[in-house]
Amino acid sequence: MGVPPASENPPHYTVPTIADPSSEANGTPTYVSDTFNIAKYLDEKYPAPRYPVILPQGTLALQKTFVDNFATIGGPLFQSFIRPYFPSKYLTEPALNYLICSRGVTRESYSHLKGEEATNKLAEIRQKWEGLAENFKLNNEGIFAMGKTISFADFAVGGMLFALNRAEGDNGEVWKEVMQWSGGRWCEYWNEIKAIKDGKSAEVV
Repeated sequence: MGVPPASENPPHYTVPTIADPSSEANGTPTYVSDTFNIAKYLDEKYPAPRYPVILPQGTLALQKTFVDNFATIGGPLFQSFIRPYFPSKYLTEPALNYLICSRGVTRESYSHLKGEEATNKLAEIRQKWEGLAENFKLNNEGIFAMGKTISFADFAVGGMLFALNRAEGDNGEVWKEVMQWSGGRWCEYWNEIKAIKDGKSAEVV
């Protein structure tokens, strides 16, 4: 399809990618990879006020910087408590076998942390998320990175919470603990993200 890689660093993955249909009857779709590039493209192709803004004007550099650095906060949660669910919740058996054969991945590499190791790792991750919550509170109003306005940064944070919820469900041990962090702020945050997902939020502008 000629889709450019989502990263300049190997391996050169092309996921996520969108195919925006051409307005011409037999036109070629426009392919865009990488979440930030996709958001930027959609804002330019489908501008406000007719369509919701993903990257508010004047915030592109800040949004990109935030998301790049969020990897140090969301990454440990993903690797330790979401990735182990890949074989059972995310990958089909053929997909898992493909990874084993082509990438040298083993089923054991998806093992769940247990006991003291899990407790210590979650406590370490909690410190990072508590720090993020304190930064969000600097807005004085609203729950999002930009206060009352949803933006690309929130899709990064909300996406990580969505992945954990999909992996564990509402009754998961780690999920229930995360929802209690920062005085329940992440629970409130998650409820707002769900409202947006369900099209019931007034915070999308």
